[in-house]
This record gives sequence, C-alpha cells and structure tokens, in this order.
Amino acid sequence: MKKSLVICCGAMLALGSPMSRAQGGAPVQQGSELVRGVNCGLPADAVLEKATETVFKEPVVITGKLLGPVKTTHSEGVVKFVKCRFVNTGYVPLSEGDKASPGTAYFTVQRAGKGSVELEDCEVLGGKSVAIMGVDKITRTYVAGGNDLFRPPEGESFYTEVLGEGLIMDSPASHSDILQVTFGKDRTPDNPAVATIHLLRCKFDARGRAGGDGRSLDAVNGAIQLGSFGPNTGVTGEITDCYFDGGAFSLAGGDHGDAGKPIVLRGNKFGRLSKYGPINPRWRENQDIDDSNVWADTGEPVKGRQ
Repeated sequence: MKKSLVICCGAMLALGSPMSRAQGGAPVQQGSELVRGVNCGLPADAVLEKATETVFKEPVVITGKLLGPVKTTHSEGVVKFVKCRFVNTGYVPLSEGDKASPGTAYFTVQRAGKGSVELEDCEVLGGKSVAIMGVDKITRTYVAGGNDLFRPPEGESFYTEVLGEGLIMDSPASHSDILQVTFGKDRTPDNPAVATIHLLRCKFDARGRAGGDGRSLDAVNGAIQLGSFGPNTGVTGEITDCYFDGGAFSLAGGDHGDAGKPIVLRGNKFGRLSKYGPINPRWRENQDIDDSNVWADTGEPVKGRQ
C-alpha cells in the first residue's frame, strides 16, 4: 500500500482475510429466495465505522465501513470491500415518496482502473447515473436507488446472490435498468468488445414506485438491458437460477451486441409484474434459452423471445 493511502485512511481501513458469511441460514437455491439483511447485503444489526476515503489506488481489503461514493484506480490486484455500506451523496430512498432521489454523484462504486474490484456482503445505495460501474465481482450484495444499478465491464464479471431493486429515475426521460451493458460504441469489426457475464442466483426487480397492482408507476425499462451499445460488441456468459420481474419487458434490448458466443439462460424464474412481458420480442438473436426458464407462479416454461 502506498504511504499516501495510509496517511489518508489511517485506522479507517481494516485489513485482513475475507470474512465468512455472517448471515447464516439455509443456502440460497434460487434468486427469488434472496432477502435483504437475511442472506443478502448487510445483517440488519450491522454496526459500521464511518470512513471518508473516496479514491483507492492500491490493492486493499476494507471491512465494516460506512462510505460515500468511492472510486478505484489501481492497475492490478484487488480492492475488496467486505460488509460495507456505500451511500451516494444526496440519495433519498423510495420510502420518501416524491422526495426520492438517486443522489448527485454519477457513480456510487466505480472501478476506473484495470485492477479487480470485489464487493462481498455489502450494500450500495443510489447513483445519479449508475450505482455500480465496472465492478467485476459482486457476492451477496444488496443494491438499490440508482438510476441504473449495474453496468458490468468489458471482459468477465461474476455476480452471485445479488439483489437489485428500487430503481429511482434521475429524470422522466431516464432509461433505467437493473443491469445495463453499454460500451464499445466506436469499436470496429477487427476490434470488437465483449462482456462475459456470469449471474448466479441473483434477483433483479425492475420496478420503481409501485402502484396498487404491484407494477411500477415509473417508466423503468428492464431487469437486464443488452444491445443498446454498438454493432461490434457482444455479451456472452451464463444466467442461472435467477429471478427477474418488472420493467416494460424484464429482459430488454436487441438489434446490436450479438458478437461472441450465445448467452445461456438456464433455470431462471420470471414474475408477472412487467408491463408487456418477460422477454422483448427483439431482445437478442444470439441467445440460448430452453424450457428450464419458467414463470415463478406456475412453473410453465417462458418460451424464448415473447
């Protein structure tokens, strides 16, 4: 660790090996079983030490801290946050009704360098543009209140038992999604950009303020948005044992972003609270969806693009 980081952070950084999961309970078998404070995010009785560090330049493990928006700029190694809460400047939760705001800083947790960033048993709240930008490993973490919640990076990313909900649109014209892939608009056929995402036992509920019928009163877009970038980009990987609900369509996007191998969906469940249906008819050409993807209430297959 550089001396400047030690001086800046002092005793606020707790270094050591990753902590074991404190929540306990039965193993999560499917994304729909995730509950904030029980088996995802911080334990309800977590006590955090307030910290002021906003930029992390070297590999380090930070445990049990309350932080505002943070940025990592390290070029190699890992910056790991364990049992931390990040609150975007000016964030106001949906429970405040019309006063709700995603915050004023563009990103709550931003991976700006090339080194890995890991979140484990954390909570990330708010984000004027995106709550979590470019982070490549997220485990048992709760995310809410951003205009978008996740933008995975180019290359591989691994999200396991992640609960994302409570989108707050920055403006009525915002295009808000739980997970949105958007990069590489200027790439050429000889230099494509591909994101390889691995989603395991995640729950993405693409609703903002909910009406009496449970559907979102806000014009949020989807739980996953793929294909809003350029023609020389792609998304591949596996989406397994997840739960998706809400949005105009829960899985949205299309027309672009089909470079690389097909993205595989297996064993996922869909709720009934999207506006138009589970999968946009123009979602993707490059996909592998079988009958193991089902409606949560009936167990009947959700057939491909609908």
